[in-house]
Amino acid sequence: PLKGSRLASVPPPPPPDPREVLEPLRLSTYQLSVLIPMLQGAAPSAILSVESCVSILQQAAALAGSRALPHAWLSLLPSQLSSLVSLFDRHGCGFFDWGGGPPS
Repeated sequence: PLKGSRLASVPPPPPPDPREVLEPLRLSTYQLSVLIPMLQGAAPSAILSVESCVSILQQAAALAGSRALPHAWLSLLPSQLSSLVSLFDRHGCGFFDWGGGPPS
């Protein structure tokens, strides 16, 4: 090194753009943006039957590109989708509040 010379410090690289990191079974914001209008159209009051929700999920899976659902959901049978959706039916009545209303 030359006497009296200074090395300029290199600034650290900028942080990476935030990216959505998903678990394989969770819905992304994009997937929610596809599903919410479908759910609103079927049940504007946010009370939906398990059967109707399964039908909506099957329709979403059939959309071109199949990006509307997590990849792991695409191979689920209707009975498996029904079991998944039934987890939200707290009272076992065949209906649930997809809008996230207060638990009753």
